[in-house]
Amino acid sequence: MFKKIFAKKQTKRILVNSTPFEVRIAVIEDSELKDFFIARRDLSSIVGNIYKGRVSATIPGINACFVNIGMEKNGFLYWKESADLDSLEKDFEIESKPDHVFSQNIAVAKDNYRKNQDLLVQVVSEFSSHKGPRLTTNVSLAGKFLVLMPYINKRGISKRIGNPVVRKSIKSVLKDVSGPEGYGFIARTDAQYASSGDLYSEAHFLKNLWGKVLRRATDTKSPALLYEEYELIFKIIRDFLTDDVKVMLIDSKDDYVRALNFAKNICPKFSKKLKYYSQTRTKNIFDSYKLQDEINKIFEKRVELKSGGYVVIEETEALISIDVNTGSFTGHKGTKTGLENTAYITNREAAYEIAKQIRFRDLAGIIIIDFIDMQSEEHKKNVLSILREKTRFDKAKITILDFSDIGVVQMVRQRSKKSVQSLNYQNCPYCHGKGRVKSYPTIALELRKKLEMLIKLNKKLKKIAVYLHPEALKYVKKNSNQSLKQLGDENVCSIELFADQALHIEEILLKSV
Repeated sequence: MFKKIFAKKQTKRILVNSTPFEVRIAVIEDSELKDFFIARRDLSSIVGNIYKGRVSATIPGINACFVNIGMEKNGFLYWKESADLDSLEKDFEIESKPDHVFSQNIAVAKDNYRKNQDLLVQVVSEFSSHKGPRLTTNVSLAGKFLVLMPYINKRGISKRIGNPVVRKSIKSVLKDVSGPEGYGFIARTDAQYASSGDLYSEAHFLKNLWGKVLRRATDTKSPALLYEEYELIFKIIRDFLTDDVKVMLIDSKDDYVRALNFAKNICPKFSKKLKYYSQTRTKNIFDSYKLQDEINKIFEKRVELKSGGYVVIEETEALISIDVNTGSFTGHKGTKTGLENTAYITNREAAYEIAKQIRFRDLAGIIIIDFIDMQSEEHKKNVLSILREKTRFDKAKITILDFSDIGVVQMVRQRSKKSVQSLNYQNCPYCHGKGRVKSYPTIALELRKKLEMLIKLNKKLKKIAVYLHPEALKYVKKNSNQSLKQLGDENVCSIELFADQALHIEEILLKSV
């Protein structure tokens, strides 16, 4: 039905590099990396999982509660969750109808919750070292073409479906599949390429799946996992395997067989796009498509631009800061480029790269972008236009503000799981996440203060042994040896310096005799 109206050009490839430890997936278009995903086998994501939880504590002051879902940290749930529905309006046209409320024992409570109450909840964002997972009671089940919302009696269609004939046909299907239960359904963008039979079939599948979730909820005690979201390869098949994908190559035989069986069930007409990439080939699948250099950029703080400029990306606990610099770029060869045009050209190129890096790294939260200063309002408008256009198809919700009075751009990107960097790196145990260690002059100054304090507290000391990291010791001997000798002579105390490779570079160990 709908697929005849639109014909997508098959230019995309999905490459899956699978090992016993992790899965990496790249989406490329015309040899350019468009999306990158990574999942560790030992750190499975819980976003999308549905649990039967039990309220462990309520916080009336902020209209929220903590819910025990059987994990190390309790989940956090706001009593009012209108924001979850509002977020749909960014991408979907929602019909305005009153919410439907079920009379299930574990259905959505509209006012507040009480301690030890059982709730059906879904994880919307991962837990961190400081916070538990964020929860919602507006649970949903996503298919390839539709999303079932059992507790929200609303129907919606992706705003990216532009053809009015298609929209009308989809609305008709959604009205039928809502049924007497009053279920809510959202039509995803790929619904425009599905037949009406595909939509009816998936709606039936999702309703049956929801029935299984409810039966498990009735038969199990809280806390309990009722539904587990698909693993990464399956999610990519569901969300990215579309008409415009030429092939999906998987380099693990076992994962290929599992993925093929999954595709035959959820989207049989696309299953023929899955192919096994034999590991007996001479090159790694990512190396064959020359992707490794591009992927390596994701883990670098500094990202080079083709012009000679560069972007510095700093990920902190509270926000992400991005700084744009001209670097070695002073204008195009053979032309006279003023400061304004140099800044504009660099910022324009940086806007493309920043949009890519935010998506590849899965950066989220508050993002501050410090572009190079521009005077021209037209230039500022064009740079913002590029940034907004390149983030338009990002699956995460994004809000981008205009240039501020001090020349920075603020944006907010929806957070659901850990960033690629936090998944692959931990805080340095050496600098404890500061990214810096004390300079040698500072260490030498601290040594002097510690010695003075020790001698002041015990005037009978005859000998002090000082142990330093070898590099710190080298500096102290070269620059402070005379000063320390003088300190010892004045207090009739011998000060001897020793190297200890096992010490932290900032550490000073004093042993008195």
